[in-house]
Amino acid sequence: MATNATVTKEPQLVGERQSKEAVASLRYSGFDQRNNTRFYLFQYCMPGEKSKPIVVSAEIPLLVQHHVRIQDGPALCLHALMLENQGFDLAQTGAPKRVLTAQDLLAYLASLPVPVVKGKRVKETDAETHGPSQ
Repeated sequence: MATNATVTKEPQLVGERQSKEAVASLRYSGFDQRNNTRFYLFQYCMPGEKSKPIVVSAEIPLLVQHHVRIQDGPALCLHALMLENQGFDLAQTGAPKRVLTAQDLLAYLASLPVPVVKGKRVKETDAETHGPSQ
């Protein structure tokens, strides 16, 4: 149970892109799931302009195959969107759609810090602690 949850009507700011003169931002707005596909909704916000939706879809079996937790979906999508070289075609009608690929998942996993493996204490045997028995 969350003890410090904050509920707002405004989506959270999760990323920024430098665009010509203005700074654009991406805001995560939520998700929808149909069958084995999860659709993540982001809002592309430019100062002084109306926000535009961007939909990123992820196949659940692909996430499972690469051991990506479903909770990491928004961060994974944001990572893929932030790496987009050509930007977003916001002139098209409807929300621009982006489908996550295995390459997107591998790039995301490679960007994560290496987890620290805590050393396990080796249980000492009686012979090591008390010497050989006679």
